[in-house]
Amino acid sequence: MSKLPPSLLAKGLPILIFVLPFAVNYGFIIDHFYDCQASISDSGLMATLAWRNTWALHPPTVLGWGSFLQAHVFGIFWLTSALSYILPLNMVQSYALYQGLYYALPAVTLYSFLLAQFPGLQQGWQRGWAAFLSLLFAFNGITQVLMDDTHPEIAGPTFLILFLTLWVRQRYGWAIVPFLLCLLVREDMGFHIVGILGLVLLGRGLSHRGFWQQPAGRWLWGFNLFAFTYSIGIIVLQKIFAPEVYDQGYPLFAGVYLGDPAFAHLSAAFFRERLADQLRNLHYIYLPALATLSLSLYPRWRPTLLIGFLAYLPWYGLHLLAVKGIAGILAKYYTFPYIISLAWPLVWPWMSHTNPTPSTQRWGVKVFTVGVVLSILGAALSPNVRTVDLSHFKRSANISAFNAITAAAHVQDDWGQVYIDESIEVLLPREFEQEAWLTHADHESLQPADNLLYCEPSLKPEGVEALLRSQSFKSHYRLKDTPLRLQTNWALTEFEPQWAEVLEPIEQ
Repeated sequence: MSKLPPSLLAKGLPILIFVLPFAVNYGFIIDHFYDCQASISDSGLMATLAWRNTWALHPPTVLGWGSFLQAHVFGIFWLTSALSYILPLNMVQSYALYQGLYYALPAVTLYSFLLAQFPGLQQGWQRGWAAFLSLLFAFNGITQVLMDDTHPEIAGPTFLILFLTLWVRQRYGWAIVPFLLCLLVREDMGFHIVGILGLVLLGRGLSHRGFWQQPAGRWLWGFNLFAFTYSIGIIVLQKIFAPEVYDQGYPLFAGVYLGDPAFAHLSAAFFRERLADQLRNLHYIYLPALATLSLSLYPRWRPTLLIGFLAYLPWYGLHLLAVKGIAGILAKYYTFPYIISLAWPLVWPWMSHTNPTPSTQRWGVKVFTVGVVLSILGAALSPNVRTVDLSHFKRSANISAFNAITAAAHVQDDWGQVYIDESIEVLLPREFEQEAWLTHADHESLQPADNLLYCEPSLKPEGVEALLRSQSFKSHYRLKDTPLRLQTNWALTEFEPQWAEVLEPIEQ
């Protein structure tokens, strides 16, 4: 059996490392939206914000917010929105592209870092080991939690890991780019950056008194100061210029974390239940954390190995006290900082030592490997982590059909009395007003409708079923090559001509 030429291996592995996580996440988003799995409050909201939006980041019309800046300052959406005016992609494809990149870039980053900083991995099949570790990291247990959520917070760890690897390679100027992109992900990312860099600065400053006078020390101090000032400034400006957004009658932060009145929910019984829930669900965090602690103690004490997890103890403490259960068990996007914790052992030898020894470097790789493997095992044990969905590779949505429907809806100014379900609002977030959304409507007092647009099966069928029970429609159409349906009392001639091309009659 002939061996692969080294040049082919060297060129092919980076492509494979990028393509696998990108394809999985790109395909998942496409399938998630076009198979009517996306909800308006998360997936649809995020995709709308990221596509052809304004500086105010307007949410879908049915949510009734003036600006998403009332809730979060996702500056990264300003960049993706600007880019979407150039790319020949629709909203769903654009969001799938961004999510695919956010999940693929960390794997490529770590592969490049392993080859650059560990010369032994550059030889022959050792590259394969570096590639395998990088792909394991791309599908680590914490990442698997995030994949199912479709939020953009994954971009924070993506850019921070790229920043740390460039820092280690002393490319301080280049490191500014991912540093700034990381800050743009969310208003609190400056605190997440300071969590890591602040502990590094403290550790290096205590062990080497002159470190703060060195170029690396001055750069590190500057990055910390800028990150902290940025997040404080953005939050202050948000409070001044953006009124608080409410969720189910409560201010957003109070509704998730504080409760009303603040911390009235705290009790011995609350902590017993919360800690029990965490033990049942957070295997993907506490298994690698315990392993890192053990490996920092034996065979000798290496306290700076713990920085990756110590940096996010405040984040853990905030969520331990959270009134909202899903935040309390660090499910969904709440778990995103711990991806940085998993990557920390790889950069630890250089971030914590001036000239790390080869044995220190090898120990960092070992701790990284153990942490990633245990996070994957923890995800398999956790009841709130679903297996990575690869079913979309067996089928493909007809994107041109959905594009034709979007174009037809855009030119249809008059719908009469129309109702839509959640999937329609996700796919056409700017075409209908809040009153048309069946989830928002009072099902007991629905007005006689001219038109009903929905997905079959509907993500939330209660409104559709209530309307169909209350009245009948003259005609029933399938929107070609999609799971979308139109029931109408109008003749086809009352619609704009584009609709005739996308409707297929269904016999009642």
